[in-house]
Amino acid sequence: MADNAIIYDNRVLTKVVLGMEPKRNFFKDTFFSKEIQSSTDTIQLDIDAVGNGVAPFVSPMSEGSIMSKQGYNSNILKTAYLAPYINITPQDFMYRTAGQNPFNNTTPEMEVITRHLVNLKRAVENTEELMCAQAVINGKFIYDYKVGETVKQQEIDFGRKAEHTIALTSTNQWGNTGSDVLKNIRQWRSLILKNGYNAQADVLVLGSKAAALFFKDEGVKELYSSSKYGITKMEVSSDMPGLYRYGYIPGIGEVYEYERYYDKDGKSVNMIDDNAFVYGASNAGNFMGYGAIQNFDANAGNGLLPTKMYASFENKDSKNKKVMVESSPLPCFSNPNCIVAGKITED
Repeated sequence: MADNAIIYDNRVLTKVVLGMEPKRNFFKDTFFSKEIQSSTDTIQLDIDAVGNGVAPFVSPMSEGSIMSKQGYNSNILKTAYLAPYINITPQDFMYRTAGQNPFNNTTPEMEVITRHLVNLKRAVENTEELMCAQAVINGKFIYDYKVGETVKQQEIDFGRKAEHTIALTSTNQWGNTGSDVLKNIRQWRSLILKNGYNAQADVLVLGSKAAALFFKDEGVKELYSSSKYGITKMEVSSDMPGLYRYGYIPGIGEVYEYERYYDKDGKSVNMIDDNAFVYGASNAGNFMGYGAIQNFDANAGNGLLPTKMYASFENKDSKNKKVMVESSPLPCFSNPNCIVAGKITED
């Protein structure tokens, strides 16, 4: 999908902003890797209902056996809207910014605008990742938005079956005597196959406490200690801080531990609780939808619908500029039952 910029010099700033090292988002990249752009502020979400029917046997002399039609449920969802901005003044261009090369011949104004645009772009990407995390973990997400000075709340519920939200109790809680981690995971795999139209779970994501208890399980220890299972090496992601890959387990899939923090009311909050897990299918037709950016300059004459727009607007008195990024994202589940999620211990 295309990003767009209307600033300073369109070609130069587009290169500068989009040429920065991209910040990858694990939940978005894993479960909503496909992007679909709408020309309006809504996304049409078709939830498959293909069923798991089998053809009945008939006599070769019969006319056949009728089967019920399989189809889909169609929903129109309104995308969220993000438009964070920063005001800058001529004074911001007078001094060298943190980390700026004093011998760089780039203009101070370009340096400042680019730095703020990159930070705003990352803030938008952080929000996208938070939306995806909540959708995956809860089967829905809720967000607040402002209309003037009024704060309103919007809930997007994808209709995931209640049994796909797990809360282990008693001896089933990981770490307790009698718990069986691998048995739990295989039961969840079967649940996804049954309710998710044969979706194949292939990604297990664990919070930090859940990961520690996962590796304390005797069955898991045996898997990782024996070379016959062919589990690949463990590694830390270099381009996604807080992501730890623990290899591929045959019959289960890729195993990850994930920590990703965001600021909420002045505090750092983890996107996935330390005792939480997510297990699901990464290739189930889900996608990241983007509604139209409601700005006359969003197209900028290139015929492309951007997923993000970068802009700077100068006030009439030339005393300050508004540096802004706009986007209208919405994670969409075409198959909401391709995932189970929950907690392996009590809070």
